[in-house]
Amino acid sequence: MPRKRQTKTALPTPEESLVGIRKLVNIIATKTALDHIKESGWTEIQKAIWFLCSGKLTRKQLAQKSGAHLNTVKSFVEEAMTYGLLEEEKAKGGHPKRVIDYAPSEWKAYIKKERVDMEKPEQTKTEQNEKQE
Repeated sequence: MPRKRQTKTALPTPEESLVGIRKLVNIIATKTALDHIKESGWTEIQKAIWFLCSGKLTRKQLAQKSGAHLNTVKSFVEEAMTYGLLEEEKAKGGHPKRVIDYAPSEWKAYIKKERVDMEKPEQTKTEQNEKQE
C-alpha cells in the first residue's frame, strides 16, 4: 500500500494559537499597566512603596523603609493588587511583588533613607555655624 503523504496546513495548531494569543495579551496588559502607573498621580510615599515592592519585603518592612504608616502600605498594596499591578507569593509569607518590573530610578529618591540623606545638609549647616562661633 502506498504511504499517505503528510501535508502541512497553513493554519497553526490550537496550541500554537494559544501561545500567540497569550503573547498578545501580555503585551496589551503590560502597556495598560504601564499607562496606569505613569498616569496614576501617586504621591511620593506611594511611589516609594511601589519602588520597594520587589517581593522581598513584608508590608511592615515596606512601611519602615518607605516612611509610610502601615495602614497606608496595606491600602496601597490592596489597591494595586485589585488592578493587577502587584501580586504576592503566599509561600514567601505574602511579600508584595510588582507584576511588571517597572520602577523609574528617580522614584528611589522617595524612599525614607534618601529623605534622611537629604536632611543631612541642613544638619551640616548647623554644625558649620557652631564651628564658626
